[in-house]
Amino acid sequence: AGGYVRADYAFPVGSVAVTGNIGVRYVHTDQVASGTLTTGSLPTPASFPQTFSNWLPSFNLRAELTRDLVGRLAASRVLTRPNVTQSAPQITVSTDQATASGGNPALQPFLATQYDGSLEWYFNRSGSLTGALFYKAMDDYITAQNINVEIPGRGTVLLSTQVNGGSAKVYGAEAAYNQVFTFLPAPLDGLGVQASYTHTSVQANYTAGARPIKDQLIGLSKNSFNVVGFYDKGPLAARISYTWRDKYLAGIGSTTQVPTFVAAFGTLDGNISVRATRDLTFSVEAINIANANSYSYNERELQFGEINNYGRTILFGVRAQF
Repeated sequence: AGGYVRADYAFPVGSVAVTGNIGVRYVHTDQVASGTLTTGSLPTPASFPQTFSNWLPSFNLRAELTRDLVGRLAASRVLTRPNVTQSAPQITVSTDQATASGGNPALQPFLATQYDGSLEWYFNRSGSLTGALFYKAMDDYITAQNINVEIPGRGTVLLSTQVNGGSAKVYGAEAAYNQVFTFLPAPLDGLGVQASYTHTSVQANYTAGARPIKDQLIGLSKNSFNVVGFYDKGPLAARISYTWRDKYLAGIGSTTQVPTFVAAFGTLDGNISVRATRDLTFSVEAINIANANSYSYNERELQFGEINNYGRTILFGVRAQF
């Protein structure tokens, strides 16, 4: 159950028009994770009830500083519940290794307080340059954990599960540039470019078993960028993009296992579509044009883990309207 209250506002500050909203949401959750416990050869139904109640305030502000300059501020408290798989009270044991995987019915929701600020410059009708800063303070975030447990009939196995980690803080900055080159002579006035860059910094301190993990979060790269070139005019639309991200933590490991990382990786993609008639369009899409490989390693780059080759993918499409 839940409910919210929101108030919109608008007022001038001198020549600056200010608009936005402020509100709060209340969320109450009753959760029961049900399963079966086996003691000896007798299965016994078991349930794990939990109750969560949270107040989630939010604030948004937009200030039109000039005709072509807009500032934005936002603050909010957000909640993410564990999904069904993460909180399921069940364990799957490998048949050929001393390993297992399963859920954790004691998981708590993941809460975060986040602040964002941005400045957007619209230097013409078809172009913009934006910059943003963001900060996120996380409480009880959900992370992977490997622990040794006793399984009847199997002895000690390494269980991969989910736990609520410690607190963490993420600081970041973003920049983006978008423009359609409408000033070029036809037919080149359909050309355009989009580019974005994100930098993040993490303050975190938690453990994977007895192994300390410092200033790293699963799936978070320090640097990433995206560059897109496109053409869109008349019946022809084309797009080519390159997306790159820095190395990132893929698995935190455990007392007996080292962390795993995915090395920096970039991919080149593109697509072309031609509108033959008002109701018929043909398209071709290419994914991973450069046939890039993804590498993973254990703690240090010299400790090679695996290589994944996704190959190139070519997709042909036809879209018709009737």
